[in-house]
Amino acid sequence: MIKIDTRISAEWINRPDDLSFLKQIGVDYVDIVLDMVEGYQEAGGRVTRVGLENVMEN
Repeated sequence: MIKIDTRISAEWINRPDDLSFLKQIGVDYVDIVLDMVEGYQEAGGRVTRVGLENVMEN
């Protein structure tokens, strides 16, 4: 099975139509940059479960 993915940056979170478009063209997985996870930089490069859940909900 072929998996199609792409990398997105933090700006994509505020563009839900663009995220929907990715889904429409067959992108099932996205790779994120970790600095878009809330609290990542403040924690010295560590992510929290809550921070990741917030990204996934958006």
